[in-house]
Amino acid sequence: MTHPRPWSAPVARTRLLARLVLAGAALAAAHRCLAQELSGYVELTHTRFRSNTEFPGGASLEFLTHTFLQRYALTYSQRFTPNLRLQAGGVFEWDATRFESDLLDTRTQVRTLRPFFNLRLESAPYLAELAWSRNEEDVDSRRLSPAGRAREVTSATLGWFPDELPRAQLQYFKTDLFDRTRRFEDTTEDRLQLTIDYRPVSELYLYYKGALEDTDDRVNENRIETVSHAGRVTYDDNWWDNRITLSSDYNVQKRSTETRTSGAGEVLFPISPFAGLSVIDDSPDIGTLDPNPALIDANTVAGAGLNLGLPPVGGDDRPRNAGLDFGSETEINTLLVWVDRDLPLDIASAFTWRVYTSEDNLTWTERTPPSSVVFGPFVTRFEIRFPNLTARYIKVVTRPLTNAVPFASNFPVILITELQAVLSRPAALVRGRIDRTSHVYNLSVRARLLDAPALYYELTYFIAKNEPAPKQDTLSNGLFWSQPLGNLFSVAGRIARQDGHENAGERTAVLYSASFTATPAPTCRASLVYSGDNEELPGLTTISRSAFLYGAAQLYPGIDANLSVGRSYIDPNRGTRTDSQLIDAGATLVPHPALTLNFFYSDKADTIRVVGRPERADLTTRSAEAAAAYRPLPALYLFASYRREMRPSLKDRTINDYSIDWSPFPEGNLRLNIAYTESLRSEDNTQETTFTPSVRWSVGPRSWLEASYQKLESDSLVQKITTEIVTATFRTTF
Repeated sequence: MTHPRPWSAPVARTRLLARLVLAGAALAAAHRCLAQELSGYVELTHTRFRSNTEFPGGASLEFLTHTFLQRYALTYSQRFTPNLRLQAGGVFEWDATRFESDLLDTRTQVRTLRPFFNLRLESAPYLAELAWSRNEEDVDSRRLSPAGRAREVTSATLGWFPDELPRAQLQYFKTDLFDRTRRFEDTTEDRLQLTIDYRPVSELYLYYKGALEDTDDRVNENRIETVSHAGRVTYDDNWWDNRITLSSDYNVQKRSTETRTSGAGEVLFPISPFAGLSVIDDSPDIGTLDPNPALIDANTVAGAGLNLGLPPVGGDDRPRNAGLDFGSETEINTLLVWVDRDLPLDIASAFTWRVYTSEDNLTWTERTPPSSVVFGPFVTRFEIRFPNLTARYIKVVTRPLTNAVPFASNFPVILITELQAVLSRPAALVRGRIDRTSHVYNLSVRARLLDAPALYYELTYFIAKNEPAPKQDTLSNGLFWSQPLGNLFSVAGRIARQDGHENAGERTAVLYSASFTATPAPTCRASLVYSGDNEELPGLTTISRSAFLYGAAQLYPGIDANLSVGRSYIDPNRGTRTDSQLIDAGATLVPHPALTLNFFYSDKADTIRVVGRPERADLTTRSAEAAAAYRPLPALYLFASYRREMRPSLKDRTINDYSIDWSPFPEGNLRLNIAYTESLRSEDNTQETTFTPSVRWSVGPRSWLEASYQKLESDSLVQKITTEIVTATFRTTF
């Protein structure tokens, strides 16, 4: 183990570099020309946070926090040539906090320094880039020893991107992560990766990514060297006027990890998913997740369509479901949820994460709650740990922020950008070399046999092989047909046989469906669908049937309605049978351009019977909701909703939400806003209210001053929490 290196040397180098950058920027500003630019901002924020909690019996707990945050940012840009650009600068933050309560009085100072440097040459088809950044945080608190951490990243990129030839990119990253004394954390990661992609013809796409990684954990005396290769071949084509279409995709990954360790610490093994999945709904235990490639595109900056921020008044506050499909059963114990911004501790800790797994991306089982959830530091991601489990499909579920969370109004947008899976293993158990290879292949062929009626032959094949585990594959042969019956009706049907191998043994299944669709008017459509599935595994036979009626119509201009009614049953050879019925109905009325009314009703009933026994379990949930949104003036918005949930085993629950948002001066240099929300929940007799007046004054074209007051009250049977937040912010840019 190497000797700890002093903290002062890196700090001195960073501060010297920052001074040089700032001095150079100031000098450049004095000789400003068209190729140079100096910009930045100063932001000062003072916050007074008071919270009082009252318990039954008269006991109470009160604390007061004063925070003064100073933030200074400076960026210098210079373009030496049209293709060569330099950027340098940094952000300095000083956060002074005083915490007072009956038992404790502390003062804490947090200093953050984030300098950066970037030199980029972009001259098609060539690209070259050199970058450096550092994120350094020092914490000094009364009665505690000073603490600090830093993350320093150096990178270099060479790229070649011709129009009709293979494109290649070579990148090197060096990441140092250490604490103030380097006694508790001192890790260096080196990564060299090569990416090549090529499309020789429009139908064929070739991709390769190879990487060498070296991680040196000097505190735990662990050294991990990894060599990985990933390749992908995709082919899509059609022939004879689209009578035959073919789609094929083959992915192969090979990863070799060499671990030299003293036995302390752990080793993280990334798991590559086959597909990313997501959906927004309030029934996480059942329902199919939709494909979402943006969740696994290795881009941790761009959003993937899931927002965890505070929804607007009347917005969608249903749970967000983000999941992965591994193609076959895979062991996992960690999920990394990346977001597009850094979050303070109070906001990050407001999310409650639940983990679900599934065998078919339809029925989900909630697993043991996460053992730990950590956000950051220095990386904008949640690390969700849970006991080891094996599954093909996995997802995490959480609700967006609510008004009951202090400072939630400052975060209307928190986008999930990436979902990654990891298997964490103790270093002592993985000493030596571990090789892992995975193959995933998909083939889909469709041939049009007849034009009238339209008759298609469909063939699909899927195989997943994660060495050394046995393969899992499915071969499907099917027929699909459809036929219009005049101008108003149409019928369609499909039947397919599937043969394959799973962990439980050989599998055969027959799937079939039939549908009847009526379109009596362009604004009215209804479909009746019947489907079934007969599946056989060694010692297990499963039969499922379902029938659903779907309808949607615009009855009159401003009146829309929809209806879904269905019944299904699953009869597996495991001693139980499940019967389910579902009714969903909704309507939207717009009697006036300023008024919108929404109505929704849902009835879901599941009956579980044990073969040969009279006992049965009934699980029924009925819910009805009505909501109204009214905007009589452009500056005034009113919203109210009422929801009632009826459950046989529990007491009925009602949820009432009311809100008002008023901006009497929406234009001009002085803007005033008053917002009030109230939520009543009968389940635990909770009443939550939020009152937030704010004013913003544009002092000049580049400066503004904002002040706000926020009062949050949460009153329930167990406690009453009153929170008052006063915030004043001044910001000027140049």
